[in-house]
Amino acid sequence: MTLFTSFLVPLALVSMPLQNDEGVRTFAEEAENACRQGDFPEFLFYVASSREAPRFAAPQVRVTRNRRTRDGPPAAYRGFAIATIDWYYIAADGDPDARDYLDVQMRETRPGTWRVDWVRARFDHSAEGDSLGNVVETYGPRGHYLFSRVGNCWQITDDVLEADNARRR
Repeated sequence: MTLFTSFLVPLALVSMPLQNDEGVRTFAEEAENACRQGDFPEFLFYVASSREAPRFAAPQVRVTRNRRTRDGPPAAYRGFAIATIDWYYIAADGDPDARDYLDVQMRETRPGTWRVDWVRARFDHSAEGDSLGNVVETYGPRGHYLFSRVGNCWQITDDVLEADNARRR
């Protein structure tokens, strides 16, 4: 079964503690907890919130830039493009004050493997509540990550950044 979702997910800013009934936890600890629960969307949100993606990298991460691929150890991997602010996914390299929002879509491609596609996006703000509404335009480069479940958690195995995004909605 393939699960396909588009998320603008609740919570946070940077790696800071959370208070819950088990005490204070960091976002990285919450990501590990989501692993134990088998909840990938929650795991991704906390990885992005923690800004500690290398902690969740496989022993070798395949990184593709400009159609050139290299494999490297997690210590060399620093390029996680997805961050969070308030209730939304934003570009990690963007200006937080500009709210450089991302359209993030995730789907399980096979059991234990998730693909996360991301692209900068403008929204119509048509929805009520905390939603940004519908994507009206995407721009800039787009990319995707592959996460594979190894043991009791997912690991980033592939990071692909594509050329400037020609597809607009």
